[in-house]
Amino acid sequence: MKIEQPYLTLVATNKCNYRCFYCSPDGHGGMGEGFGVKNDEPELEDLVLKSRLAESMGTKKIRVTGGEPTLIPWLPELLQELGKGSSELSVATNGFLQKRDFGRAKVRISLDTIIPEDYRSTCGAGDLARVLESVFELRDMGVLDRIACVVTNRNYPNVSGYLRWAIDNDLSVKFFDLYATVLTKDQWVSEYADIGSFDSLLQLIGGVPRQIGYTKSFGIPAKHYDLPNGTYVRVKDSMEGTRYGSICGGCDSYPCQEGLYTVAYADKKLLPCRQGPQYEAGSVEDFVNNLGFLQKVFQRSYFSRAFWRDK
Repeated sequence: MKIEQPYLTLVATNKCNYRCFYCSPDGHGGMGEGFGVKNDEPELEDLVLKSRLAESMGTKKIRVTGGEPTLIPWLPELLQELGKGSSELSVATNGFLQKRDFGRAKVRISLDTIIPEDYRSTCGAGDLARVLESVFELRDMGVLDRIACVVTNRNYPNVSGYLRWAIDNDLSVKFFDLYATVLTKDQWVSEYADIGSFDSLLQLIGGVPRQIGYTKSFGIPAKHYDLPNGTYVRVKDSMEGTRYGSICGGCDSYPCQEGLYTVAYADKKLLPCRQGPQYEAGSVEDFVNNLGFLQKVFQRSYFSRAFWRDK
């Protein structure tokens, strides 16, 4: 397998207008997409500079996330600048603010349920009808890459209906199981739903498994299904294992579910995962040196199914 460089996640903000129960378990921000760091006021120029440096060091994919990145008023300017680079570019959003100007970036919208009464209890806020407007408009504009669904015990019984709805509306989907941290392990035990059985469901509706692959060679392998209507479904089952490296052994969370899958840049620090060490990256010198170090860690990483779910 060809080993690529890890992709770069730009945490544009840790602020979010939602409080999804699995992302912010205390109701005030947690260990979700914000990678557990305070990052309320990033600088446009700094994010662009660090992205350019990463591309010069071999990065081929940049993902903009949060918190909720559409809360940043200059997100269109950021994406315009990032779009001048050569990397694959994507944005992860909850879709509530109904932004439209994403440049050449592909948009992934988080949508864990299509049942109105369940939506607000899952997200802690929001308006399902408004988000669905975003989904369909961005689909029609050709900007929407896919919707994303975190599967838990709460929405698992409705997955087949959700999938049929997505197919009927020409939407591609990526399913994730619930990720745990040392802070949320007890909650994870009660909320986790096994998605290993999705293979039978997807093949039953005509899905053709095309590949099992990693995100730029790292993280949890995702199974990809091409569907008869031209859309696709990906299933990222953390029980399939992930990759770990030399920096993982001393971590209190090792062996975690996610392992090494992206290098995040947040609060002028580089983070190789959601729960591990943070590396200074405010200056050009620190960014280049520490990204180079982490790239070597990723390159030398190893695959394992060592997750501590049964400990």
